Amino acid sequence: MVAIQRLHRTLILGALALTATVAHADLPLHLVGSTTGLFHYTSVAGHGNGNPGGLTYTGGSFDTYTALDPVTGQWAYSLGSADVADNSLGIFSLKNKAGTYSGTFSLTVNFTAPTATSAIFASTLTGTISSNGGRVSVNFDNTPKSFSFVQPNGKPGTFTLGVEDLSIGRPRTGTNIVALSGDGVGSIQSVPGPGSLATFGVGLAFRASARRRRAAKK
Repeated sequence: MVAIQRLHRTLILGALALTATVAHADLPLHLVGSTTGLFHYTSVAGHGNGNPGGLTYTGGSFDTYTALDPVTGQWAYSLGSADVADNSLGIFSLKNKAGTYSGTFSLTVNFTAPTATSAIFASTLTGTISSNGGRVSVNFDNTPKSFSFVQPNGKPGTFTLGVEDLSIGRPRTGTNIVALSGDGVGSIQSVPGPGSLATFGVGLAFRASARRRRAAKK
């Protein structure tokens, strides 16, 4: 009887331990892709067509992996560097050219890994540049977009990406350059989910209880 009770307790504790650690058993994710962008200017009364001609965007490319965040326990990644060629969402360049900017900017992110998909991130474009200074702001919808996929080996995965707002000031001389940045989380599920493990644990506990009842009747 005592031995069966010990087995019962051990099986339950083991199943609970597996359930608690499943989130940390996921695998890092490899993300590869590139970006393009499109301006759409709108006229401003008394200020022209909303395109003074000093702002440009150059697309970028990225090839990175998620890394385990010790604080959140999630596999996270970040993108956005004007200096690192394989970690870029692109750059905005602003020349010292006076005028008022008004319109929208659409960023298209094309993923080639972990799955072939794309997403468009919309933003509003505002700002005035004058001889006294000024800034141009690119304000995105910061809600992260979510993606899911299944690898050829059948393992499912998910990832997200959110794009951050950007502000670029008037250069005194030459051109100001600011890198567009974003971040997200993502992983490949490597083991059964918590629900499957919990069901497995309940099944073990039920079998152990049944064996204990049968032993008590003898």
